[in-house]
Amino acid sequence: MLWSDVRKDYPDMWVVIEALASHQQDDEKTIEEVTVVNSYRDSVQAYQNYRKIHKQNPQRDYLFASTANEALKVKVQYWTGVRGKL
Repeated sequence: MLWSDVRKDYPDMWVVIEALASHQQDDEKTIEEVTVVNSYRDSVQAYQNYRKIHKQNPQRDYLFASTANEALKVKVQYWTGVRGKL
């Protein structure tokens, strides 16, 4: 499903989605095709559900977003690791 279709089917909602197709340019990832896992009116509930689903399947590309956003773009942050005490 395209993001524009999600916006039409779920107006003014928060959705938990799985990215099926995307492309990355520099440090910005544009999601093109998604599948909707759940929809919510409340961002807190959407985030809680996202965390639960992501914890169960960390290898899959889940996100949560508001359908008020015209485009679905994500800033990519690279993990550099954690340094412990010496």
